[in-house]
Amino acid sequence: MGGAVPLTNNWPQQDFSALVDAEGGLAVFNRGLPEVEVLDAGDGTAVCAVTLLRCVDWLSRDDLPTRNRINAGPTLATPDAQLIGRHTFHCAVMPFTGDPLTADVKGRSDAWRTPTPVVQGVADDSTSGGAGLLAGSDPRVAITAVKRAERGEALIVRLVNLADVAVTETLHLELPVIDVEKVSLVETELHIYRDDPVPTHGGRRVRVPLAPHEIATLALALAGPETEESS
Repeated sequence: MGGAVPLTNNWPQQDFSALVDAEGGLAVFNRGLPEVEVLDAGDGTAVCAVTLLRCVDWLSRDDLPTRNRINAGPTLATPDAQLIGRHTFHCAVMPFTGDPLTADVKGRSDAWRTPTPVVQGVADDSTSGGAGLLAGSDPRVAITAVKRAERGEALIVRLVNLADVAVTETLHLELPVIDVEKVSLVETELHIYRDDPVPTHGGRRVRVPLAPHEIATLALALAGPETEESS
């Protein structure tokens, strides 16, 4: 049915979209706005149009120009889907030079889309500081998950190589790593070959080789504070 329905310029998005040329670009961040369209402004430039509301009066119709006499579902009136009322939307723009990977557009988008929870973490009259649990170093690699393992005490860290070339990411950790291995997405033994991660600097860093566009799930066994003090 691919040729029966006219193509549209609407595309799905999750966290950002970007207009890019040979020198740089403009990224548009969003929170919960999953659709974008690129329009020709008629003067040689492009316009990034982010869909704010998708208000419909019918579940499906066959007389719409986007359907070409083919229903996508029941011809059912849905007046409540008009989304009448006041709405608040959140977007941000980021101009950048170079390409989106070296400009760390993904990292900036993640930071903007995820508000930082604010809690008091130090006692009164004390000075906050120190490193966090872990940090990456290569903007071409996104950290997409940090969690406790479903089984056992390991720390699960998921990485995605956004580049089309192999890279080696270096993770910096607050607690030393006793052991680390790549596991599957469901945290079981990995049955395909992947280059192993290697702890360095007394376990404070982990070098992670990543193939082009590889999604890697790491299981890290960390030394506890008492282990670190005794060493």
